[in-house]
Parts: sequence; structure tokens; C-alpha cells
Amino acid sequence: MFSRVLSPEEFRETGLMFEVNRWLLHPYGLTLAVTENSSGSTALEVLDAREDGEGVVFAEGDIEAGYKEFLRFVDKEKGRLESRRLALGYVIQPVDSSAENFCSNPDGTAVVGPKE
Repeated sequence: MFSRVLSPEEFRETGLMFEVNRWLLHPYGLTLAVTENSSGSTALEVLDAREDGEGVVFAEGDIEAGYKEFLRFVDKEKGRLESRRLALGYVIQPVDSSAENFCSNPDGTAVVGPKE
């Protein structure tokens, strides 16, 4: 089913790591990061700053650059989402009917909990 494994660097360069951090991890004080050890190999690690009450935020220039990377990836892969919707009836796999639109309303506005 999987044709290859993305390296940590490739995952970061797509902007996907940026969006995972921005939407999911940073609000909870966590960060997915690419780290390099003394031999030069890289790994993905989750860094924990939950003791910081406001969570983690990107620096202004980093947020703009990360979002641009993500938009390039989305543009390149846009046909995949429609194919998935046509084949499966959804893009994001729902947990159950009450959580179906957890991340966004039909108009694209963000939701911070299950739909009511």
C-alpha cells in the first residue's frame, strides 16, 4: 500500500509538519521537530513545552514561510483530495457522525470541538 517512506526533511519541506504543529500540537504545548544527532542522521521528535501556559508559537517569518510551503504542497496534491472524496465519500475520515466536521464547517470556518 505504501510506496516509500518520507524522510524527516521531506516531511518538513512539504509544509505538512508546519500544519500539524500549528493546528494540533502547538496549542497543547507540543512541537514535532526534525532533530539531528552527532552522526548526522535525522529523526522526528515530539518536544514538550506543556508547562508553558500559552503553548508554542511560530516566529512571524517562520509562520509565513511554513504556510507558503504548505500551500505549494496542497496545490501540487489537490487532485488527490477530490479522488479520495469520490472514492470514499469523505476527505478526512470521520470518527462518528457527531465528530464528522471536527476541523471545519462547510463554509471553511474552524471548529474547536465536535459539531452540535
